[in-house]
Amino acid sequence: MCFRYLSSSLLLLGSLALAADHLGKPGSKFSKYRPTYHFQPPKNWMNDPCAPMKTPDGKYHLFYQYNPYDAIWGNMTWGHASSSDLIHWEDEENALESDQPYDHLGIFSGSGITKGYQGKPTVGYTAVSKLPISWKIDYPLDAEQQALAYTDDNGATWQKLGVVLPTPPDVNRTGFRDPFLFRSSTFDSLLAGSNRSLENIYMTISGGTNATTKGGRLWLYKSQDWINWELLPAPFYGAAGDQPLNKFSEYTLGHNWEMANYFVLNEEEKANQWHTVIIGVEGNSKYNTIRWPIWAMGRIQANNNSIEFVPVISGILDNGIDYADNSFYDPATGQRILWGWVTEDDSENLQIRKAQGWSGMLTVPREIFLYQKTGVFYTNQLQSHIGGLDFTWDETQQTNVISTLGIRPIKQLEHLRDQVDVELHDFELGHSDTTPYITSGKRSYEISAVFDFSKDPTAQAGITLMRSEDGKEETTILYDPVTANMTITRSRSSLNPLYANTTQWGTFPLLYTADGLEKLELRVFVDKSIIEVFANDRFALTTRVYPTLHSSTQVTLNLAKGQSVLVEEMTLWPITDRAFLNRDK
Repeated sequence: MCFRYLSSSLLLLGSLALAADHLGKPGSKFSKYRPTYHFQPPKNWMNDPCAPMKTPDGKYHLFYQYNPYDAIWGNMTWGHASSSDLIHWEDEENALESDQPYDHLGIFSGSGITKGYQGKPTVGYTAVSKLPISWKIDYPLDAEQQALAYTDDNGATWQKLGVVLPTPPDVNRTGFRDPFLFRSSTFDSLLAGSNRSLENIYMTISGGTNATTKGGRLWLYKSQDWINWELLPAPFYGAAGDQPLNKFSEYTLGHNWEMANYFVLNEEEKANQWHTVIIGVEGNSKYNTIRWPIWAMGRIQANNNSIEFVPVISGILDNGIDYADNSFYDPATGQRILWGWVTEDDSENLQIRKAQGWSGMLTVPREIFLYQKTGVFYTNQLQSHIGGLDFTWDETQQTNVISTLGIRPIKQLEHLRDQVDVELHDFELGHSDTTPYITSGKRSYEISAVFDFSKDPTAQAGITLMRSEDGKEETTILYDPVTANMTITRSRSSLNPLYANTTQWGTFPLLYTADGLEKLELRVFVDKSIIEVFANDRFALTTRVYPTLHSSTQVTLNLAKGQSVLVEEMTLWPITDRAFLNRDK
């Protein structure tokens, strides 16, 4: 390490340069890339998170799409874990298995509600009796039906009620799945007519249509007894195939929708609520992906005995390989908490997955909320980002109040932190012949960093992770204030050519106020083979990396362009805690 490039205010705690040959030998193929503090099944395949909820005894429950028998997709079952704090989990018995004629080919995804059928915790799920299912092929009739189950013992066991929605609304559909259950006094008022005492339960179903107006659909049903459901005449939300996500986005709304959630983000004046949907989109993307998660915020309106969602602003929920996000509202903390499915990025190589013995995980739990910032000046750069930002003019201040979807790691994750390993303050990051690394030897950790670009708004700076001693492997996170691009460069992340090495990126602009250019505030979570980047409480990007060299653990600061950037602060906490303490390591 070259200490002459570090300022006198740099405080390093713990080991700064732990030699690679002191780290011990890498683990087995099962554990080499397996995260420790992220949610995963004991082994085998997982995908969508299902029905996050809290039972009356105060325990949190999280279900997930699970193959109990193999590390590839199939035999869809609801795996199950419970928690008292949302970060430490205990495995439970599988909650729902394919044991009925209507679900003999799979228990697909769904949602949960604490006070459901007969006042008991209830889950809705898609019962599958025909395969294959894809928006790219003809849809088999009655392949997907919606079913309910409830618990009498706070989630320990689940009793199936059977199918409650046997027939989809459109024979030209591309999908009909992932029921989302909720109550809404606002919906009740809009539909009440002369009977204002009725309280409905609502269910959205995700899918799409191949009819004249092709594209994603979100159908809305209502019920008063949980057994008999009425389809509202018009879709709650729909889009034409490949319709742009918003006026300035190169993403589209695809051809089929999955895993939609609906909820409200409250402003201070409840009359001006932001109604919000998050959706997993399937389609063809210029970014070489077939699925991506989106959000939209807007208003609702009554129309022809239906309720329609009218989007105002929209964006990408996570700019990486996160998908199929699912959320619930926790009244104890006042948070809406969300998890997403993170796939492997191994070119779907069956040999790798079989040898590894598992596939997939969930993101760290995230809070989604209404993000608002006052005193914002409208700049030319914001012109290409206004599809995801709502501007309200403040006549008194002669500036704007912006609103958008906020996303950040939940505060409870701070309990995972070990003692501080590295702490920097007011470090001037400039060009040098040798870029010093500030720590090494750790494979699971969190970084919090604040970058000030005010001296050179054209600079590009960030953090390099998982760098090997010889520089042959490294993964670089960079932010460019000019283009507003946040990139994770993986071209040298792994020497194994079977793993993906494409650059992943997303855009979010720093804002100008009377105090000048907003600072870049990063939260980075690294856990062996997963990296999650959060920025300024309104941006997320998730990726996977698979370094092969045992020395690929160095962390460095990076100035890719410009004269200098001030690193106002940076802290790194190792994380040795585990999500599942009762499992064998």
